[in-house]
Amino acid sequence: MIRIKVNRQNLEYDIYNLFKSFFPEEEINIEVRNDEEESIGVPSFYNVSLTDDKASCSYEDGEEENVTGLDTPQAKNALKRCIYRVLS
Repeated sequence: MIRIKVNRQNLEYDIYNLFKSFFPEEEINIEVRNDEEESIGVPSFYNVSLTDDKASCSYEDGEEENVTGLDTPQAKNALKRCIYRVLS
């Protein structure tokens, strides 16, 4: 099982499909959480975040991949690139 925490619900579909392309046999569990509280359950997770000017993705407490200085049209694509770099 792969657990993913996201801070915006409108990111679920794109993130799910991107992770599924890397891990087709895995169950993907996405939680929408706006706080830093860690979930109870499976300890391994990806953390995906999109704000007005920054996209970031990290695995557990490891190194975070960031893209900053975004405007709205670029934000989702930048986030997908961050996720791709973390998964590659």
